[in-house]
Amino acid sequence: MTGRLREELQRLGEVAPVVEVPADTWSRGRRARRRDQALTLAAVAAVLAVVGGLVAWLPQRDQPPVADTDSLGVPERLYSVPERMSDRRLDDTWSSGEVTDDLAVGVAAAAWVTEAGLPVVVDAAEGDYHLLDLPDFGGNNSHVADGFTPPTVALAPDGRSLAYSYASLDPEGDEAFETRDAAAAEPIPSGLRVLDLVTGDLRTVEIAGFDGTAVSQIAWSPGSTWLAWVGAHQGTWTPDGSGAEFPTGGRVAPGATTSQPLRLGDHESATLAVDDTGEVWAVDEGRLVRWTGGEPRGVAVRGDIWPRHAVLTSGGLAVGTRDELEVGLIDARGRVSRIQANGDLPVGGGSAEVLGTLGDDLVVRTRSADDTDGQLLLLSTDGAAEVVGSVEPGVPDTLSLATGLMTAERPSVERPAPDWPWSYERWVLVLAGLAFAVATVASFVTWLRRRLKGAST
Repeated sequence: MTGRLREELQRLGEVAPVVEVPADTWSRGRRARRRDQALTLAAVAAVLAVVGGLVAWLPQRDQPPVADTDSLGVPERLYSVPERMSDRRLDDTWSSGEVTDDLAVGVAAAAWVTEAGLPVVVDAAEGDYHLLDLPDFGGNNSHVADGFTPPTVALAPDGRSLAYSYASLDPEGDEAFETRDAAAAEPIPSGLRVLDLVTGDLRTVEIAGFDGTAVSQIAWSPGSTWLAWVGAHQGTWTPDGSGAEFPTGGRVAPGATTSQPLRLGDHESATLAVDDTGEVWAVDEGRLVRWTGGEPRGVAVRGDIWPRHAVLTSGGLAVGTRDELEVGLIDARGRVSRIQANGDLPVGGGSAEVLGTLGDDLVVRTRSADDTDGQLLLLSTDGAAEVVGSVEPGVPDTLSLATGLMTAERPSVERPAPDWPWSYERWVLVLAGLAFAVATVASFVTWLRRRLKGAST
């Protein structure tokens, strides 16, 4: 049986056609497999590149190098805070996890209040942005904020203290305030508080009067010692608003917990400044008042002026104007002169705000009328001006600077842009992009496997 099978196989082999197999068939197959693998890797890399481009396309700021944190300074650029950081819960509290009640943030370079009433402090060491839940701050509660126009903060020139307007609700809390009868209730504890930004300690200066006192403007002396303020006693203060406001003002001595009243008459809207001896200068559109503790001395202001953010200089009271790159100077007799900035400076209308002094120069913030970045200028009395920084248009008029940290050699320092948490919309875009990328890779891999399988078959 075995012999016959051998003979049959030999016969079939002799008549079977000869198949010519090229000698490089195996090597060509290996090359084809490597080519398919390379195509797969290239596809994956392309998809990852698309995802990376999507993330890069999303709104974000370039991060400049971080400055030396051993030295304090004012950032050369001040950024606005996204509106979502000021969102509130239904109970009127701040909803953002970025808002903190840890008040010991260190020496600060700048401070302001957002349009929604949230205090912002920029530290002077690293340029970090701190959103502070200040105790009883006038902007914390929308009911209390009705009495303020607007709630305000003021950073001391040395950057170590932050003064702010406050008002405490009844001990029972919001519900008691919502049903409050101003005629029968005790006045709302209100006035000024001074926060030590290094230690987190608070000093309260309660200002009694009628149903409470809403402080609308605060000024520090150049040495960060004296405080001056203006505001109004509230005749009534309820959830429906406030009424019968009586203009008032005063000054607070270094370390004091009481305020000495200043009789301003009808000058609640006055812009004021105070020097390191406690002398207060207050000016509105038509009158200048000087006060050292006795009877105020007033003179008519002889010249067209629109006061904003006044500071005292050796020549008198420097105030901002409606005209960008121009500052008004009011002397003790009420005479007005103007300092027009000159040089290679940006133009475009707007306004100017005097934020402090640096030696004989004024530190001025300009606000553009076309809603672009404003500038920080060093302005001399002869009009020579130097741009030393920029301010985004979303930073409001409540900005105050620690001008005591500025020097002629180094008026501002480079700091990184704030790294805010991603918004809900940005997360949605990123997750949608990743889902699309994963689906694309999966589809391509499935197609490629079928192609390779068909080729091998």
